[in-house]
Amino acid sequence: MAIIHLAGYDINGVVAGSWAYLGDSAAMEKDEYMRGFVITSIITFFLSYIYCIAAYGFLFGLGLGWLPSIIVAVIAGAIWPLIALVLVVGLIVIIFSVTK
Repeated sequence: MAIIHLAGYDINGVVAGSWAYLGDSAAMEKDEYMRGFVITSIITFFLSYIYCIAAYGFLFGLGLGWLPSIIVAVIAGAIWPLIALVLVVGLIVIIFSVTK
């Protein structure tokens, strides 16, 4: 299995769910952050790529849509805790407004 590096992090151990850093809390926090980064980046990439194809047509969106999709995915992956917080607060507001 190949080791994948992204911005100096070992993604291979993060995706596999490594328990190697059980006693080191700083390493565990880095692993948790990288799991969220990878998951958010992948989801955001595919959603924005589909949007580019739909908005700019099949040939132009499929041909060049990957470039802005990568940029958006990396930015969204970097701020994934903020995105998760906004989603949780939004769900709480919707639940409370529906139950009133």
